[in-house]
Amino acid sequence: MAFHPLEEESFTTLQGFFLPHQAPPTPDSLPIADALIIDLVRQAVFGPQGSVLA
Repeated sequence: MAFHPLEEESFTTLQGFFLPHQAPPTPDSLPIADALIIDLVRQAVFGPQGSVLA
């Protein structure tokens, strides 16, 4: 196996991939518990920089 770094532009060709700054905002209509779960998932995937609460 080998690792080949990709340029940021290359990620746009991956179906369903988006960068943290492209993530849709959490809907305001969600209950607070659901919004917190979504924020925890964002932190796990994107790190604190992709979190709404960061």
